[in-house]
Amino acid sequence: MHRTFHGRDDRPIVYLAAGSSQLRWPLFVYIHLNELAAELGVQLVVSGAAEIEGAPFPHVLCVPFAPQIDLLPRVDAFVTHGGANSVMEAAYCAVPLLVIPMTNDQPIQAFFVASSGLGQSLAPADCTKARLRAALLELLDKNGRHHARAKLIGAAYRRRDGAHEAAQQVMAALARDG
Repeated sequence: MHRTFHGRDDRPIVYLAAGSSQLRWPLFVYIHLNELAAELGVQLVVSGAAEIEGAPFPHVLCVPFAPQIDLLPRVDAFVTHGGANSVMEAAYCAVPLLVIPMTNDQPIQAFFVASSGLGQSLAPADCTKARLRAALLELLDKNGRHHARAKLIGAAYRRRDGAHEAAQQVMAALARDG
């Protein structure tokens, strides 16, 4: 699948969304990712960043909201807090992830992402510029293991309609118990 953002150019796209954890990531994580996007020639799309919307960086697009499920099929890598919805949506869309977990179920989601090969995980304190660079380069490698695993996992997700199957099971349970 050819991925471009609004057809503007052929730069890889890294989508950054930290959900409800956004304000908890240390500022240096954002600074490093901004610098790396420029250095690596990446288009960085930052969702939930209304306070920096319209930032004067040609490699950064900041928006207060992005329709994530519509955007994910068009990106090359996804940097996220690792919420369950974000991980499942990225898996469905076959997008490699860099998970920077903060709280609740995010560390276990990060573990599953890393152990499945769908992506990598870094603790916020470990997000040095060098580690983020290495992670991004590996995730953006179209011939690398993370893209290969993402394609396999995405295909497995798309073969099943989990929401439909869950609804059928709920309806069956209600019919039995009702």
